[in-house]
Amino acid sequence: MADNNFKLLNMLGLAQKAHKIAVGDFAVETAIKNKTAELLVCAADTSERTAEKYRQLTKKHNIPLLIAGDKETLAYAVGKDGQTAVIALTDAGFARAIKNLCNKD
Repeated sequence: MADNNFKLLNMLGLAQKAHKIAVGDFAVETAIKNKTAELLVCAADTSERTAEKYRQLTKKHNIPLLIAGDKETLAYAVGKDGQTAVIALTDAGFARAIKNLCNKD
């Protein structure tokens, strides 16, 4: 599983370089409302309130939700300082690749 986590973080980094992600609360909500979000990645150490908010949004808009890593690791993967609680992938190809990666347990 550690290998899959490494691959997931690398894939998030590639998506960031390709400008195919939205990072942070406002950007992710905008991507969801604009129907450009293909997959949401939420940090495991996100507050219960934030996690529930995104569970409801993803359910309402039929978007897959993946819980992975912690806030610092996700921020590092996408080249941000500090912490990142949620990331939206806005490209179907990257979203599919990450879902396939996570299904290979």
